[in-house]
Formats: sequence, structure tokens, C-alpha cells
Amino acid sequence: MRTATGGRALVAAALLAGVAATPLAAAAPAFAVTNPAGYVNTLVGTNGGETFPGADTPYGMVQWSPENTAGTSFDTVRQRATDAWNTELGRIDVGGGTTAQLQTFYTALYHALLHPNVFSDVNGQYMGMDQQVHTAAAGHAQYANFSGWDVYRGQVQLVTLLRPDVGADIAQSLLNQANQNGGVWDRWTHNQGGTHVMTGDPAHAAVPSIYAFGGTGFDAAGALSSMAHAATTVTAADLSRDGWNVMVVGERPSLDKWLSINYIPANGNAWGGAGETLEDAVADFGVSQLAQRLGGTATAQQFLARAQYWKNVYNPGNGGYIQDRNENGSWPSFNPASSAGFAEGSAAQYTWMVPHNVRGLFDRMGGNATAVSRLDAFFHNSDGSWALTNAGGTKSEMDNEPSIWVPWLYNFAGRPDKAQQTIRQVLTALWAPTPSGIPGQDDLGAMSAWYVWSAMGLHPLTPGRAELLLSAPLFPQVTVNRGNGRTISITAPGAATYVQSLTVNGAASNRAWLPESFVANGGALAFTVGTTANPSWGSAAADAPPSFDTSAPSPNLALNRPATGSAACNANEGPAKAVNGSVSGGASDKFCSAAATKSLQVDLGAATAVKSVTLRHAGAGGESPSWNTRDFDLQVSTDGTTWTTVAQVRGNTASVSSHPFTATARYVRVNVLAAEQGSGGATRIYEFEVY
Repeated sequence: MRTATGGRALVAAALLAGVAATPLAAAAPAFAVTNPAGYVNTLVGTNGGETFPGADTPYGMVQWSPENTAGTSFDTVRQRATDAWNTELGRIDVGGGTTAQLQTFYTALYHALLHPNVFSDVNGQYMGMDQQVHTAAAGHAQYANFSGWDVYRGQVQLVTLLRPDVGADIAQSLLNQANQNGGVWDRWTHNQGGTHVMTGDPAHAAVPSIYAFGGTGFDAAGALSSMAHAATTVTAADLSRDGWNVMVVGERPSLDKWLSINYIPANGNAWGGAGETLEDAVADFGVSQLAQRLGGTATAQQFLARAQYWKNVYNPGNGGYIQDRNENGSWPSFNPASSAGFAEGSAAQYTWMVPHNVRGLFDRMGGNATAVSRLDAFFHNSDGSWALTNAGGTKSEMDNEPSIWVPWLYNFAGRPDKAQQTIRQVLTALWAPTPSGIPGQDDLGAMSAWYVWSAMGLHPLTPGRAELLLSAPLFPQVTVNRGNGRTISITAPGAATYVQSLTVNGAASNRAWLPESFVANGGALAFTVGTTANPSWGSAAADAPPSFDTSAPSPNLALNRPATGSAACNANEGPAKAVNGSVSGGASDKFCSAAATKSLQVDLGAATAVKSVTLRHAGAGGESPSWNTRDFDLQVSTDGTTWTTVAQVRGNTASVSSHPFTATARYVRVNVLAAEQGSGGATRIYEFEVY
């Protein structure tokens, strides 16, 4: 977000005094940055970027009374700040790299962890959006200063990756703000007030993303209900142009048009109809995914369908760009370099902003070859030189949020090597440990979060989900120590630009992405990298990352196919009940097994392409959700002997769970590790669907 919102200042004096801008004099062990705060350069980005009181500790976690008891010295406060930062920055431990790279990385991580910041006092009290005093729940905090349009793309995911508990408190804080604000989820909240700044409905993308990354300790059902209501109930503010363009008062400007003609028209109330359509599509996808995780199938389907409304502003007649559209369905005059219809970007820059359905976008463009050619032109000038910023409206602007996803899209087109090349160029050409070392404004950590993700060779696939896209890491070694005890280990000896091969938890992988289960469980990535591109790695269509669409539903390949499984609880609860297409036949219309080793397998009859499995657990059949299968592995085989694990699901709570992957299989099975939400018990699967 380039728009200035005030409050630019250096961080508090205690932090400036306590965090040096140069590394330790004594060499640290090869793979242990013992004082990561020592690599933070507090002068980076001082030409732009907001800070607020409380930013002298991670997430602004100020405890004023304990820090400032009588007799507490300045040096003590300074040391506490340094210790707190070393704890949080140390959750990502990088090995190797140059001093400049370490400074840039840890400075970016430092910036990414500043906000949202704790707003409640040491006694839990805070001023709410209703201007009344509220008290945060014991053991939790109220957070404030949410730069929604910026941070939903990767910053809240990074915070939640490292601290699921903090992510959950941020989600609860956003819900609290909405509840205190007449049900309105403001786009950019400042302390106890809303500003309405920017576009879209970013909290509807951020909160589901937090949940997907493991920040589940908040009132998710209440958030879903509130978001669904706000996205379906037209308010007077939604019908108003007050505050146009950058501060439109409605949470969903021209929501009436979204519900009737299924896009935001050029003459609507939003800051750019086409851009608002893309933003609302991303927000609705987020709502759909949270609903799916909570067992709200109808709501999930409703909002997944709405998430495809971006197609209504894709104009194949203008060269294949997203374009502003008139309310009567006609298209106005068009220039792809123009910002008409968009906030802080052009049609050429926004056209790529369909992260949840990249496959659908590329198919409309004419397929992978066309998409790759257009991406090449987007990132390069006609002479082949890089065009990463200030190269005109038809080129990328890697100094602002609309473009920062785009390099990763090569992974969907079968050319991860081009993603690796482009990402590395951005990391090295636009970022540095200098006052101008952040391209553009940092927007409360949004841009820095992109750097941290990309330097690790990872990036969230889309808001609302926790799959990760892959590239070559900038460092030979990275360890992510999640706050929930899970660990992600990444090695890339030599840290060269191009991936040659990869193993995931010891198994070879040609996929340039990771399933959600990797984030949930942790694991080990071992890259072999080199200085020459390897166009074959990740190039197969079967290895492409998933996209999420609502085209005509595929047939359930498991329907009425032969099924086998572990010993059933009762004779009328055998494996066949899980493939009969019904969940409404009563409590016995399911496969139930209390065997020591529980499994269910279906024979599809012949090897075929399989893209996903949907399991309907106890809650889907009307039984207690506490009996929903919690932990399980999905496996596939072509011969019934050699099996490949395609999904490892841990901590499932949903009554209906869907698991995308790409494989060729005749046999598909689920191995149950934890049958219920608690310990012991029987597994209850009402339907085992394969697509």
C-alpha cells in the first residue's frame, strides 16, 4: 500500500540501543545464529513504514508495569527487549549466507513481527471499536493496527506459522472489532477505530488463513457466521460512495451488484470495480475454506461459487486481461497499462491476481505456453533486461502488493525454474540492509514477510489455504521452529538459484509445492540446487499445484465400487456403507471400525487419474463431531501392493474434509491413526469419495 497513513518514526529508543546493526564479533556455530537480533538493522526502511507505541518488543507485546517497576534500569529494559527479540527471531534459524543476507533476512523478519501489536493493557483492558472498555480473555491479548489489504497475502500466515497462538489472538481480535463495530470488518483498523482504507474485504481472507496455518484457538464459528452475514447483507454503507476512493465507507462496496450481476461494475462504489471483484473473490474463497473446515458444506459451496466471479471481468476480447466492466455487461475502452478499475496497479498487474484458481486463469489465457510467454514479458523489457519496478504499467511492480504473488505463478505453468530465477533476482536486486533496502513501503510487515517466505524458498499458495509453493532457498540451511513444537527443516547446500531435485521427508518429489499437511506436521525438505536451470523438475502437469474451481462436478469414482476395511463395529456397518453415496440412512449408514488398526480401501477398477478425496465423518451423518476422524493418512496404489502416501492429515476437526492431490491409482485407502477427537474409540466414515 503506497498510501501514507502517518505515524512514521524510528522504533523506541530501548530497541535502538539494544539491537546492533552489525553481527556479533565472535563467530557463531555454522548453523546457529545465537543472536539474530544482532543482525537487525533498525535503519532499513526508515524512509517509509508505520510504527506504533509498543513496537519495541515482538508483536508489540508490552507489559508496561512489569517493565517499569521502580528501580528498573534502562539497561535492564534494553536487555529484556533484546532477549524477547532473540526468542522470536530465533524461531527461524538460518545457516550460511553472507553478512548482508543475514542482516536483510533478520531485519525483514523483525519488520514482519512488529504488527498487529498488543493493544490491551497488562490487566487485559482495552478500548474497543465501540469506544467502550473491554477485557481480553485471560491468557490472551487484544491486537490492533491491522493493515488488511497488505498483510492478508502472507504476513498473517508467517506470524501464525511461527506463533499459532498469536495468530489465533489476532483472529479473535479482528472478530472482537467486528462485533464492536456493528458487524463491520473494517479493512484497516487503527487502534480502536476503523479507517476504511484500501479495497476488498481482507479480514475475510486473513482469518481463514490464520486458521489454515494452525491458529485455531479462537471463535472460528462466530467469525464464520459474522463474515457470511457481512458478505450477504447489503448495508447503507455498502450503497454509499462516501470516502471514495481510498476510504470507501462500506465493507463490501456495491455488495448489491455482487449479489445480482456477480461483479462490481465500473460505476460502482468501490475504488475500482475490476480490482474490487478480484479482492472480493479472494475474500469469498477464504470464507468458503473456513466453512469447509468447520463442516459448513452449503456455505462452503456458496462462497466457492462466488470466488469464481473473477471470470466475469476477464475479457478474452482485449488480449485476455482482467478489465473494468460496465453494469450493462459492456466493456469500456481499455489500456492494459492503465489503472482504471484498480487500486495502486494496472490491468496488466492485477490480471494475475486469482491465487485460488490459477489453473482457471491460465486455461482462459490459452494454456501454459501462453501464460509463460506473458509472464516472461511481464518481468522483462523488450531487450531481455529485468523489469521489476518503475518499468511502466504493463510490467511488474515488485515494490507493491499486487505483483508480489506473480513470480510464483510459473510453478502452475510447468516452469518452476523461471520462478526460481525471478524470485532470486528480486531478492538480490531490490532488497538490501540499507535505509532504502525495502522496495516501496513495508506496509506493516507485508513486504518483509514476502522476503522472509521467499528467502526460505516457500510461499503460501493462496489465502484461505496452507499449501506452500516452493523455490530455491537463499540459504544453505533453514530451520523453522513453530510455536506448537513442530519443526520444518530446509537444506540446500550451496544455495544456488535453481532446483535440481528435492526430497520431502526423505522421499523424492517433483512437485513444486507442499500439501497443507506439511505445515501442520512439519518435516524436512532437502534441495539439490545448481547454477543451471533444470526445466524438467516440477514441469509435469501432474506435479502442478492445486487450483480450486466449481466446474461441473467430477463423478465420484468410488461410488458403489468394491470396498474393504478393518473389522466392522457391526455387521451392518461394513466398508460398503462408505461408498453407497448416502449419509442420510441413519446412524448405521457408515463404515465403523474399532479394530486396533483401522483402515478403509476402495478398488476403482482400473488405474485412473485421481485429484482428490473427500471424507464425510461422523458429524456429516448427524452424529457428534467429537467422533470426527482426527488423524489419518491417505494412500494410493496401482497394484494394491506398493502404496504412496499422498496426504497426512493431523488434527482434523471438520465433519467433511477434502484433500487435493494428483496421482494415478486403482486403489485408494485411508489409514486411521486417531479415530476420534479424543483418544481411542471407533472410526466412523459415512462416505469415502474419490474424484
